[in-house]
Amino acid sequence: MTFDDVASSMHQSLLLGADTVQVCTGVMIHGYPLVQNLCAELQEFMGKHEFQHVSEFKGKCLDKFTTHSDLVGGVLRTSTRIGAYTCPLLSST
Repeated sequence: MTFDDVASSMHQSLLLGADTVQVCTGVMIHGYPLVQNLCAELQEFMGKHEFQHVSEFKGKCLDKFTTHSDLVGGVLRTSTRIGAYTCPLLSST
């Protein structure tokens, strides 16, 4: 688990509507400075996309998310992984 993995997971979780992001394993691996680094990364992400508050992008990619049954049923032929191809805000995280 790299810092980029933790930061990407944080962005994805918030874009999918999470109220909180758990980083315990990341802190165990990288130490407490990880929290400060994640805060800085979040501020950079927000600045890059001109967000002033987390509430402005929380849940912004929910409409790009699908269920397993939709995929199996043939409704959508895309991956359940939220990424750059389904959510433009993740293309430059």
